[in-house]
Amino acid sequence: MVGTVWIHLLPDAFSQFLNPCLEGFWTYLGPAFVGIFGMIASFSVQLIEVGTLGSHLPPSLSQSCSLNNSDMDIVERLEDESRLEVESKFVEQKRIVKEYLETFILEAGILVHSLVIGVTLGVTSDDGFSTLLIAVSTHQLFEGMALGAMIAEVDISTKQKLLVGLLYPLTTPIGIAIGIAIHDQFNTHVQISLILQGVFTSLSSGILLYNVYCELINNEINRNIHMYTYTKSFKALCFTIMYLGTLTMAVLAIWV
Repeated sequence: MVGTVWIHLLPDAFSQFLNPCLEGFWTYLGPAFVGIFGMIASFSVQLIEVGTLGSHLPPSLSQSCSLNNSDMDIVERLEDESRLEVESKFVEQKRIVKEYLETFILEAGILVHSLVIGVTLGVTSDDGFSTLLIAVSTHQLFEGMALGAMIAEVDISTKQKLLVGLLYPLTTPIGIAIGIAIHDQFNTHVQISLILQGVFTSLSSGILLYNVYCELINNEINRNIHMYTYTKSFKALCFTIMYLGTLTMAVLAIWV
């Protein structure tokens, strides 16, 4: 995911907004629009997460949090056993909701990226199609493995996991179909095409950057208690695998 954002998405987004075919308003800030749309996406994801988690507060905690300068006094008056029970239920509920959100926010960012890739593949000429197809297939394979592993851990029914999992492999073919349909009329240098690709790629970058650093790496490595109990050799192996995955994405960037 890190490699996808830094090596695939962001350079593409910058190239769209740096294109000399852009005119008027879009030339005022140029490549800065990548950061603007990326920040909008990141902050939007954060607001969704905070709002969703806040709506799942237990009544006792939500009531105490709404009082000024007295929330700690109220909590201290609760019986220890009752308080611990409420807090443990909230922590578990928060974990489930957060896990659910992380997965589907990540999938949202990947789906946008996959749709753009599909359209790109659909409008590609015969000369570069075969090379691009191989690169895209490999790229989507690694992304699919990471996404599938996260979906498997979410606390939902098997049927729901299958439905959610099917969205990913269907998105790129849908993008390809759109690309084929507009192949004859498609012009990569038309302003509306450049803007749409740049905006969607920037939004996808913002979503994935937030998810990768604030959720995945932070929770799975930095704040993972088990990570600090592993031996140095096992930690080294974990980081080496992560870096090799990023390197693989970097190599694929030659074609995608």
